[in-house]
Amino acid sequence: MTMSEFLEQLSELGIVMKQETEEKKYLSGVKELAIFLNCSISTAQRKISDHEFDYCLYRSGHILLFDKKKLLEGMKAGKITIRKFRNTNKHI
Repeated sequence: MTMSEFLEQLSELGIVMKQETEEKKYLSGVKELAIFLNCSISTAQRKISDHEFDYCLYRSGHILLFDKKKLLEGMKAGKITIRKFRNTNKHI
């Protein structure tokens, strides 16, 4: 029995499987934001402290939620820049 046949039999019996295909609308926390932006956690925290995400940030105490749609729109508009600098200072 293949998986499609199994799911078909379940639907005939009235058992409906909920598919989790919906994408999350919000990012919760600094770590998820850093993963989404492909930057370090300290860089994401610095950007939050500099108020660069105020247009897409919902804050309740220590809980941070970022609206993905607004965040992507801001990135397209050039509101957010993530630059990776290479340290050229050589200490002897």
